[in-house]
Amino acid sequence: MAPIAFAMSYVPLANGGLYLAPKFAETEGGAPIEPVRVLSEETSSTVVSMMRDVVLRGSGRLADTAGYEVAGKTGTAEKPVDGVYDPNRNVTSFAAIFPASRPEFVVLIVLDEAQPRSGGSRTAAHTAAAIAGRLIGRAAPMLDVQPILSAPKVSVVTTPDAHTETPAL
Repeated sequence: MAPIAFAMSYVPLANGGLYLAPKFAETEGGAPIEPVRVLSEETSSTVVSMMRDVVLRGSGRLADTAGYEVAGKTGTAEKPVDGVYDPNRNVTSFAAIFPASRPEFVVLIVLDEAQPRSGGSRTAAHTAAAIAGRLIGRAAPMLDVQPILSAPKVSVVTTPDAHTETPAL
C-alpha cells in the first residue's frame, strides 16, 4: 500500500467520519473538494478513543506527547524471505491522529527494517511510535496546534462483583 493511501485511511477517523481527498497544492479557481461520509460520527469517535487508549495504556505509549493528545495505532509485519516470514526483518508503522479531542492532523511513520536503540525491540512500539511522538512534539507548535493543558477525562466502568449478594426485596 502506498504511504499516502495508508495515511488517508485515517482521515475519516480524524474528520468525524468524512473522507476528504488529499490536496497537494493550493490552486486558484479549482472546484472545492467535497467531503464524503464513509463512517458515522459515532464510529469515528469510538475508534479515535480506542486509538487514544493505545497511546495511554498500550503499545503506542512512546508516542504520547504532553499536551497534544496523540491517538494512534502501531503495526509490525515480518517480511517474507524465500517464502518464509523472517522474524529479524520487518516493517513497522505508527499512524497517529492529534489532538484526539479535536483532531486536526494525521501522521504516518513507516520504517523498513528499523534498528532499535539499545534495550528496545524492532516492533513499532519501540521504533515508529517513538519517532511519531518526537515528531509531533516538535511539529505541533510550528503548526500552531494549541496544547491541551487540562487533565484527560477518564471514564470508569464498574461491574457488579460476582461474590456480592443482592438483597432480597
